[in-house]
Amino acid sequence: MKVDTFVRLAARNIRHRGKRSLLTVIGVFIGVAAVVSLIALSQGLEQGIQESLNEAGANKITVEISDSAAEGFDDSQVSAVKGVRGVEDAAAFSESVRRVERDDQSGFASVVGLPGGQEGEIIRQTKSIEIVEGRDLRGSDSGAAIVSQQLSDRLFEDTEPLRSEFSINGTDFGIVGVFETGDRGIQNSIILPASSESDLGDGDEDVADQIVVAAGDGQEPAEVAERVERELRQARGVDRDEQGFSATTQAQLAQQRTQTLGIVQGVVTGIASISLLVGAVSILNTMYTSVTERTGEIGVMKAIGAKKRQILAIFLLESSMVGVAGGILGLMFGAGLAKVASIAASRLIDASLQPIIPVWLAAGAILFSAGLGAVSGILPARRAANLSPVDALREE
Repeated sequence: MKVDTFVRLAARNIRHRGKRSLLTVIGVFIGVAAVVSLIALSQGLEQGIQESLNEAGANKITVEISDSAAEGFDDSQVSAVKGVRGVEDAAAFSESVRRVERDDQSGFASVVGLPGGQEGEIIRQTKSIEIVEGRDLRGSDSGAAIVSQQLSDRLFEDTEPLRSEFSINGTDFGIVGVFETGDRGIQNSIILPASSESDLGDGDEDVADQIVVAAGDGQEPAEVAERVERELRQARGVDRDEQGFSATTQAQLAQQRTQTLGIVQGVVTGIASISLLVGAVSILNTMYTSVTERTGEIGVMKAIGAKKRQILAIFLLESSMVGVAGGILGLMFGAGLAKVASIAASRLIDASLQPIIPVWLAAGAILFSAGLGAVSGILPARRAANLSPVDALREE
């Protein structure tokens, strides 16, 4: 019996059990769709993290307060960081959440004070700040601000953001530019000149919330980060256990995000695997039922000379084809689900996310589904192959 004959017989039998086959396929495709959409989103997130790392520069180190009770960094501490061996340059800046008012609208936004000159450039590189509309801040600017694209869409959706005005603590500012950033920490931020931010009051103008460090050429960022922490502990007069701050390299940030993503991916994949198990049981049940219903047909096939391996092949092919159908539908639906999730994320949490479906994921989903179908059909197929033709015809 030729291969194409096996395929035609299997396809005919699947069509003959139309509704039952459809329900079995659904059991497989739900699990496959969940796994595919999750992996596609995680692949997109990993690529976004890597791109953000590349844009910021692998030699950048971010020093920030990790304990809300700890004080910020004063000028002497920033100077101490600049003197650490392996540090090419360092820049400090402040960030605070303030109420922003415009006409009859108001809302809260993060306000960042950006220093000028080389220090400001280091921060721009580390935070991946890119002007997409208007212009950047200048050293001579007074009462000027730039806003993130996400904040512009939220606060100025009904008007042109450029040259629009808003106020913070009664001080008026005009928007001169709109920026995009790969740093989620400032994706809903207003950036002011450092002098303007300090003039807003309600805080200590002599301390900074973060220090951005650029490691020199040939220096290992992780080693420089350790030296920076050691120098800051000495400057602040604290021990390691109570330092209240951390120095993190771009590679470490990427690793932390990837590890968190991996944990979430593992949990959701485990939940999705339950659907795949249900699909496997559904295939098993369908194939056993098929063997029972087609006992007479199997007896006839054996009576005219069909061998055990041929009967086995027909039933295994049927279960595999059901699995493949579920895999293909799951792949298509999963890709669409990932796209919808990325659009929802961009609108709800201002996260730029592009799902990625690599070739290995597409091929793996289909091959896995085929294997799932084959494994689930082994026992029913063996039962069919071992039926005695006389007993099968007598039972019929």
